[in-house]
Amino acid sequence: MILFIILLVVVVAAITLAVKLPEAKRIRAKRLEAERNGMLIKRRASFYEDKEFFKSYIQDPNSFFNALTANVQATGVCSFSGNYNSRIVYNGLKVRWTVVLERLQSNDGSMIFSLGLTHYEQTQLSSVADVSALHLDLNYLYTAIERTFLQFDPNTQLNLQAINFKNNSKYY
Repeated sequence: MILFIILLVVVVAAITLAVKLPEAKRIRAKRLEAERNGMLIKRRASFYEDKEFFKSYIQDPNSFFNALTANVQATGVCSFSGNYNSRIVYNGLKVRWTVVLERLQSNDGSMIFSLGLTHYEQTQLSSVADVSALHLDLNYLYTAIERTFLQFDPNTQLNLQAINFKNNSKYY
């Protein structure tokens, strides 16, 4: 009986691996292709653990937010209606996350924004492929936002600050 249970566990694990491994390879290939085509910025795996600060001199904020909305929606990751303090929320089957783009005060005529992941929650146990897909989606979003800033001010300054990020997963 114990041998049967062990055999059953091994078979289930092998089937799961056979299904998820090609998906992980497909996601990796998609990321590499997007990086080669300039659609994504190559980033370290834990890039979402940093808050990004943009300092930019944008002359037409309305045009900027219209372009930002269009660029974020073009990623296909999530929808966005931009303004000075915006939440970008993704509610997937296995994860939920929130990214906040917030305008901060400046005294020199520039516009300073912070961008960071503020909430991440696993709603189901995720595989490596699911985590890779999450990183890919966040990278598409961050790349779209960064490129919009650079489109309106090629001299935009970007600074990174590590954030204390906690996972609200019910699994660990």
